[in-house]
Amino acid sequence: MRRVGFGYFVRPAEDAGTGSSRVEPCLGYLVEHPDGLLLMDTGIGTHLEVDAYYRPRRRSTALADAGARDEDVALVVNCRLHFDHCGDNPQLPGRPILTRRAELAAARGTDYTLPELVYAPGCATSNSTAKPKPCPECSCFPHPVTPSGTSHWWYAATTGTSRPCR
Repeated sequence: MRRVGFGYFVRPAEDAGTGSSRVEPCLGYLVEHPDGLLLMDTGIGTHLEVDAYYRPRRRSTALADAGARDEDVALVVNCRLHFDHCGDNPQLPGRPILTRRAELAAARGTDYTLPELVYAPGCATSNSTAKPKPCPECSCFPHPVTPSGTSHWWYAATTGTSRPCR
């Protein structure tokens, strides 16, 4: 499992809920999969409003730093469908994209995400089960602290290591 550092972004004070802006990481993970690499989250991506507001680092640069290329990615798993988790899904067309059923339902509501990132041409976001198993080496389950179960997954490799998706 390899960590993909999409960089950091500054969450403006009005969004942080604390009265002060704060710096937040944007992370993903690469997991070896029999068909190629599984990419856990695609980062912030490209969107005019998001770019102007957050000034993110791009997925292709982050993948290269982790020793991978776009063409190595065979499968995408989004722990959330917020822009900072699925933002670059449109740049990876033709690959299966898995997310939890509850998360996809939340994304269909209003004021949850940017629909053009979830429903982009060539993106097949799958309404998967509550606990999809994208590869034998991985298990995933909702983070116990999230009451709605719509966000935060943990992936545990059979080696016993686990990585959070935040």
